[in-house]
Amino acid sequence: MKVDSKYIEKIAESESVFDMAAICYEILEKEITNPILFISQYLDEDSEAEINNPNFMILREFSDNISKALEKYSELDFTEKKEYIVELMEKLQLVVFLQNKENQLSVIFTLLSTIDCLVASWNITDIAEGGHLNKGKSSASYLVYMASNECLHEEVIWKIDRERECKGDIEETLNGLLFLKRDMLPPNAQTPEICFLYRKPVEIPWRLRVAVITGLEGTHFKIVSTVGSTKVIRYVEEEQEQVARKICCKMYDAIQQGAEFILLPEFCVSEKILEYIKRKLSEWIKDEQLNSHLIAVFPGSTWIDSEDNVQFLLDAGGRTIGRYYKNTPYRKKRNGGTGYQSCEGLAHPGYRTSLLWIKDIGYILPATCRDVIDGTFTKYLVQRFQPTFLMVPAWSSSGSSFEQPLERFAAEFFTNAVLCNGCGALKGNASIVGGASVLGKKKTVASGKFEAVKKPDVQTGLCVKGCNKLCSYMLELEFSPQNISFEERVRKWEI
Repeated sequence: MKVDSKYIEKIAESESVFDMAAICYEILEKEITNPILFISQYLDEDSEAEINNPNFMILREFSDNISKALEKYSELDFTEKKEYIVELMEKLQLVVFLQNKENQLSVIFTLLSTIDCLVASWNITDIAEGGHLNKGKSSASYLVYMASNECLHEEVIWKIDRERECKGDIEETLNGLLFLKRDMLPPNAQTPEICFLYRKPVEIPWRLRVAVITGLEGTHFKIVSTVGSTKVIRYVEEEQEQVARKICCKMYDAIQQGAEFILLPEFCVSEKILEYIKRKLSEWIKDEQLNSHLIAVFPGSTWIDSEDNVQFLLDAGGRTIGRYYKNTPYRKKRNGGTGYQSCEGLAHPGYRTSLLWIKDIGYILPATCRDVIDGTFTKYLVQRFQPTFLMVPAWSSSGSSFEQPLERFAAEFFTNAVLCNGCGALKGNASIVGGASVLGKKKTVASGKFEAVKKPDVQTGLCVKGCNKLCSYMLELEFSPQNISFEERVRKWEI
């Protein structure tokens, strides 16, 4: 049995090895209705099985030949390598086994899985910086990214001895590459971008400190109505410089206490404040006595002139390395009628998404407020990228609404999260201004636990509405391989 020419012709159209992987993935996703059964029957071998695929050695030899050809990948000689792979496929002679179509598709899967295994040996960061790996026609359907097999909490995952929530597709058995469906992106959105950063050597590699600057009252911006129920943000010009100075004082204190990441609330950083923060970071990075271990700053979100809610991601020196557009607007349905009582006026929801990839930590995905509560796109990104952390700025009247979804992300996808909510957003008896959701084990299964940061009780006199204290907290997250409690995994103190 020969491999159908229609499959070979599609492989021959690929413009790079990552394009080839995307084409393989698209073929398999389209043709295989039961990927788990397909892999177990056509690609796996078991000494106790009544029958194994008689083509197993043929597929192994095919894989070995591809590995030798692509061992040192270079786009400059890809055309030659592609012609060799196509020739191998044309010459393959398969033994008849079970269903003819699936038998032929085992060759496509072998090609994909071989490329996937080789990725770890390539200098992928040079290739992957900035976005998806496949640039050819295949990117119209699927986007290829590097999977992160390094993560800060890998020892915890190993102890749990359970898999993440199953994807139930071809990608489930791959390790080097991940695939996004282009039609899952928000309308007119750009493709997600990746920025590579590095962590300085630390004494305890499984420990991480994140500072959350929560005590912003929000007097330096206003939520105003424009058209109908649409609400947008407008900044109070005369208060910007004062707020910027206070924020930077707290950031400096956080860096002195070993913060590797700093997170601020939603809406709280105008473009003017953002520029002030960037300028200060560019000064501090030159100060050797500061002994900074800062990796990145997530300066809340900024409402920009295009009427969008944007997170500008900054490196330790204040350089803008990425942008994240909120994709799920806040809205409140009208009681007893159609439409909304209030709706956040996002002009381009989800237009840009940037993730950080940090060696020894893994992927970090920003997400803004409602994105983690009722945003389907954020869940899709978590499922595909399997980030180590979500960084979540919020401006929410009740921080407790984040507990359940963030714990679910930890339990199902092994993704931890840090929340920073603005003090001025709280209403009534609400008190949660931040916190962290971390992965752990409960009995025999993976579980997530949200450890909240609460503002001081107003009745004690330690918290006064409209104060100028700018409360900030350090969250020290512990992913030790030792069996420790959830409470021990999150230590917190006021900065």
